[in-house]
Parts: sequence; C-alpha cells; structure tokens
Amino acid sequence: MKNVLLVDDDVDLSQSVINLFDPGKYAFHYLDDGLATTRYVTENRDSLDLVMLDVNLPTCSGLDLLRSIRRIDRDLPVIVISGYISTENAMEAMREGAYEYLTKPFEVEKLIEVVNKACGYTRDAGRAIALPAAGEANSPSDEIIGQSPEIVEIAKLIGQVAKTDAAILIFGESGTGKELVAHAIHRNSNRRNNTFLSVNCAALSDTLLESELFGHEKGAFTGAYFKRIGKFEQCHRGSIFLDEVGDMSMLTQGKVLRVLQEKEIERLGGNETIKVDVRVIAATNKSLVQCMKDGAFRVDLFYR
Repeated sequence: MKNVLLVDDDVDLSQSVINLFDPGKYAFHYLDDGLATTRYVTENRDSLDLVMLDVNLPTCSGLDLLRSIRRIDRDLPVIVISGYISTENAMEAMREGAYEYLTKPFEVEKLIEVVNKACGYTRDAGRAIALPAAGEANSPSDEIIGQSPEIVEIAKLIGQVAKTDAAILIFGESGTGKELVAHAIHRNSNRRNNTFLSVNCAALSDTLLESELFGHEKGAFTGAYFKRIGKFEQCHRGSIFLDEVGDMSMLTQGKVLRVLQEKEIERLGGNETIKVDVRVIAATNKSLVQCMKDGAFRVDLFYR
C-alpha cells in the first residue's frame, strides 16, 4: 500500500483524481490548503510515498511548499500540479526538485503513469539531458513562452538540468531557439549571477575561434599585438554557449575536451596553465552521430 498526500483546494477534482487509482494499492490523504502540509509531512515522513501539490493554494504558494518539503525529506517525490500553463513555474518546480510537473486538465493515462513511477510500481526510464530546441516564438526578454505541451516539456527539462553542472548539448534546426534554451538554463542555474557568453563556432576561422575561446599572448600569431583574455577565462564560474559546435575543427575540439575533463586552458602562444570553472552549453543543427562516422567530430567529446 502506497500513501499519497494530495494538497489541492479543488475538492471535486481531487476526488476525481483519487477515484482513478486502485484503493488496494493507494491510500490517499487529502488537504485543501498548504498551511498544514509541512506539519503533516513532518509527522508522517516515514510512511509517506508521494506528495501531489497544487501550485495555487489559498494561503500559500505550492512552490514555497515544495521547497519546505524538500528540506524535510529530499527523497520524498513531489508531483507539482497547476491549473494553468506557465513555463517559468515548470522550470522552477523542476529546478527545486519536483519529480514531475503536470497541468490541468490532466491526461489520465499520463497522470496514472507518473504516479505509478513515482511510487515504484513501474520502472522509471529516467530523463534525457540532451534538449530539443524551443521551436516556438520567444519574447524580447529572452524568456521562453508558449502553451503547447511540447514547450512545457522543454521548460521542465530546462529546470531539471539547470540545477546540475553537467555539460549540455542542444539539438535543433537554425532559428528554433537553441540560444534561448541556453540562456534559460543559465538563468535557472546556480551560476545565474555570473557571466554568460555566446560564441558562434561557425562564424570564425580556426585560429580566430581558438583565440576567441582560449585567448592569446602578445605575438602569438601575426596581428597579435597585445594579450587577449579568452571567453573561457571571462566565463569563470559562469556559463559559455558554443553555438554550431559541429563546425569546430578537430584541434579545437581537443582543447574544449581538455576544459571539460581537466578544467584548464592555455592561451595561444603561452605556457601557463590556467584553471577555469565554466559550464559548457553547446548546440548544433547537424547530426553529430553522422559527423563522428565521417571523422569530423570526436567521439570522446560527444560523450562528455
């Protein structure tokens, strides 16, 4: 028997949700407001298997409650539910550790599947870290907006991967919003108060791209009349977006691999090893699998 706490001020909808599940497998406990939720979770943390939590409650925010529940028990799955579609809420919920974010009206099959997975009745296959591009219109403030299920799924993925320091690879055709996704990942990450810079790898020659990324010392090549600090150094403790990474030369790919593995660089023409702490977000409109088959993209970099 799995114990599920359902927190929602819509009594009729809550009863409808409860009726979807086998009473022989699930015991639902219902609260219509968030004020008593943290106390209930604290008192029943050893027997609770799942919390289903509405975002909009009469006296408090469901997202604030999510944070409180996570402080009480980080291993307790919390499904956040919302009566309206908000990409920002979806990103925040997943960033704060929600197991899933669902919108009303529910797709019954998906609701049952998610609850079963959260309670361990079916095997969760996990979530991918490679992100599809946004694919819908964006606002001037670089925020991803939209109400389609696909946009909400992307927002949830952004919230999930933003809280890690993992390198991210975004696939998508030109103009589908890959840089918007990269900005959103940075904006929702622990690095949000530090530098975010973008580099278009297809727009520069090999030497200029290396100089742009890693910097150079005075006299490193013809025209290098002064020392230049590269983007990786400028982004220390921040994030860098490498657009069209599939157009990068094999030599430069090897240097980027060193950044990911060793967290260090050398400026062109220099001997000093410089430590950098940078999150790499890359994007491409090419099939990197085909590029690897053609010998144009490093296998070890792809799997980093």
